[in-house]
Amino acid sequence: MPNTVADVSIALEIDEIEKAVDKRASVVSKLEHAYNVLKYKGVRPKHKVKICGKEKVDSIDFYENQLEEYNTQISAFITKAVEYQEKAHDESMDDDDDDTKKKNKLGLVTALPSRVVHGVLGKDDINTRSGAFITFNNLKSSMAARQMVHYKIPFIMSTVPAPAVKDVYWSNVDASLFAKLALFFIIQTFFVSAIAGSLFTSLQQLVDNPAGTIRDILATNLPQQANFFIAFVFVQIGTVHNIGYKIITRS
Repeated sequence: MPNTVADVSIALEIDEIEKAVDKRASVVSKLEHAYNVLKYKGVRPKHKVKICGKEKVDSIDFYENQLEEYNTQISAFITKAVEYQEKAHDESMDDDDDDTKKKNKLGLVTALPSRVVHGVLGKDDINTRSGAFITFNNLKSSMAARQMVHYKIPFIMSTVPAPAVKDVYWSNVDASLFAKLALFFIIQTFFVSAIAGSLFTSLQQLVDNPAGTIRDILATNLPQQANFFIAFVFVQIGTVHNIGYKIITRS
């Protein structure tokens, strides 16, 4: 599908920006609390800047100043990132007449994130997240890309329709495939299958003796989960090694 990709955005790990965003979120929470105290108690709250100090400052003024500083800092990061991204995109468009560059589009795309981060933060050592967002020129190419197999090993690379930017949960984008699978199987198998199913049948015992009941439930149900994991391992082995499964029926 040549000339169908409009844009590729790779999620990067940029600690400086992420730390500033986290600090800003903390300041916003504290500022909202200070506003609520003023609204319902009619008193402007104060707090100590230093743990061992005696001087107190007005909480609303202090957090408003901090919020303005973080907004300015984050805005500067974003502005630089956009400028360098646009500059890199313009350079790639100018190089389209070069046959060598045309044959190496992937190398150009993977070079853009490092170029942006180096321009914004002045460093080359960066890490990419496990996700990327690809925009196509038409719906046909987008649907085709979703249905294609992009890697020979199943589940290593998957494609899903991208949600709106405001709906993206970026912590999930940061998490690796192994972390997602581990959390899913730990919660689904351990808490749901092993514990939740037995709690409803042991409510009275749980009220009378919580610790002993939970211990007995775990001792009884955890060994039974071995069958589930054995079946799961066999399915994974067959999937990774491309073993075909057929349903045998009588003719």
